[in-house]
Amino acid sequence: MATTELAEEAVTDAEPDDVSESTGAAETPRKISLNFRSTKVKLLGLLFVVMGIEAAGMYLILPRPSSASTGGSAAGDVLGDGSSDGDPSEAVDPNDGVEVEIDKFNTTNSRARLGSTLHVSFSLIAIVKPNNQAAFTEAANQAHKARVREAVVKIVRSASMDNLNDPDLSVIKRQIREAVNKVLRNSYILEVVIDDFRQMEQ
Repeated sequence: MATTELAEEAVTDAEPDDVSESTGAAETPRKISLNFRSTKVKLLGLLFVVMGIEAAGMYLILPRPSSASTGGSAAGDVLGDGSSDGDPSEAVDPNDGVEVEIDKFNTTNSRARLGSTLHVSFSLIAIVKPNNQAAFTEAANQAHKARVREAVVKIVRSASMDNLNDPDLSVIKRQIREAVNKVLRNSYILEVVIDDFRQMEQ
């Protein structure tokens, strides 16, 4: 009898330990799963922080769209020459400028119409600010004369038939102004005048 009572006591003493061990084993996966979830949340939070920093960096680094449409020429904006093209308050009316002849041109265009060649001739005149006249004349007609001629001829030789037939030649004038200003690394030219324009198809 005594041994049976002792065995029962041992069993009853052992049961709580087994239960606590089994509950401890059951609690451990819960702790692990909670840790796994909190790690996931931390990783997602870190990911959002990094993405936010990247977005802020891109916002600060990339140029604003409005800077391209301020009214100044693309060449003047890129070169940063300090000209007043982008500031409307300091903009110069081309009517206040002086005319400076760049050169006379006689070239061909075989791209405007397939199977035929156009002979194009004209005189090119630039309108510049009066205080830039001497500097522009020296730069365009002496220091950079060959490069200016090359830029102008390239534009005329690659012009489309529509651009060549435009009564104002507005696209060609704009392209020439931008190209020559880029060659001279300064926004000297306010406007381009094309005089005695002739084209003959062959």
